Amino acid sequence: MRFRVPLLVLMWLAVAVPQLQAADVPGSAAVADTRAREFVGQDVTIEGRVTAIHESPLATVLAFAPNFAGFTATILAGDRDKFPSDLAARVRDRLVRVTGTVTAYRGKPEMALRDPSQLNLAPPPGPGSVVALATPAPVATANGALEEIRRALVRIDQRLESLEGRLNALEQPTDLP
Repeated sequence: MRFRVPLLVLMWLAVAVPQLQAADVPGSAAVADTRAREFVGQDVTIEGRVTAIHESPLATVLAFAPNFAGFTATILAGDRDKFPSDLAARVRDRLVRVTGTVTAYRGKPEMALRDPSQLNLAPPPGPGSVVALATPAPVATANGALEEIRRALVRIDQRLESLEGRLNALEQPTDLP
């Protein structure tokens, strides 16, 4: 009897979590960069911290994971003049949002940025921020538990992003005199 309730909760989560992910509709809120792979072929807003930038004659690539191992946003050379010349300084180690179609390039999710309106600094999380506003209000129905789990997942995503930011800050080399 002791294990009956946790088992029921786990069974319910197995059904509810895929529905929550499906409910993560593009445009309703930004998707974490770590989940970009789930949205290949879709127009979405991806939010994450730019950890590295690579500029070459062909393109500027913004990395959202160390060593360019995860989601990237690419500005092709033909579109580079549309963006600020100090783009690297503006976005490096900052939380940004990129909007467009997620594609797969060499097995990794990426997004092509053709216009500066596709790239924005994300507001800091907290009261009144877009992240806080995207959290749905509680519903007094049978779906109330689903809404509670959705809010918990949003809080977990916020904490993970905060921890990733702290980890990235610790990984940055410091200039010692």
